[in-house]
Amino acid sequence: MAEQGVERIDQLIRYIDCALTHPRPLPVGKHEYNPSLHTVPEVRDLYHCLYKLYSEESSSVQFREPVNALELNIYRYYDVVKTPVSLRTVLDRIAGGQVYSNAAQVMSDVAQIWENCRLFNGNDHSLTKEARRCEEALERIRHDYAEDSIASEEDIEWLGNTAASWSDDRLLEFINNYLKKEEPSLITDDSLDMAGLKVKHIKAIRSFVERNAPKA
Repeated sequence: MAEQGVERIDQLIRYIDCALTHPRPLPVGKHEYNPSLHTVPEVRDLYHCLYKLYSEESSSVQFREPVNALELNIYRYYDVVKTPVSLRTVLDRIAGGQVYSNAAQVMSDVAQIWENCRLFNGNDHSLTKEARRCEEALERIRHDYAEDSIASEEDIEWLGNTAASWSDDRLLEFINNYLKKEEPSLITDDSLDMAGLKVKHIKAIRSFVERNAPKA
């Protein structure tokens, strides 16, 4: 009985110590998507990617919300993890508009999520492996987002100049056939909606030009 009493007292002390360092208050509900952020474009683009990770990817489940160490009875969590952060934390900070001024700052906090998981659980733990999968999912989402972004004015100007200087119809035929297959909405009455071209379209056209440019 005495040993049980000592154990209960020890558990209570550890609970109190954890409670004193526990972030307060933890957010409730889920992060609500904000389509009209007041921030720089690179942070806004990351927000869209992080929200997709947060809301759609199964690998992100354990990293979406802040760790509730008291509820999970992991009282030593804040002894190990000195900078707790979650995807929700980062999304809320971006939406608040006061924390980040560039994408590198955002990604530093995101990297802290994976590092916290490794620190507390160890390199070989299943949660750490899940963190790696989540990190890879974010890389894929960011790549796809960049590919689907609208092409820059410089890219559009390059395309116009290249098409004008091409000596035969092969380039125009390629563009026409490629877009009819990949993005038919950009071709109307044999005219091209240049403003709707995306990064991935320009990449495909550049690749064709590099392979087929007329020899000088």
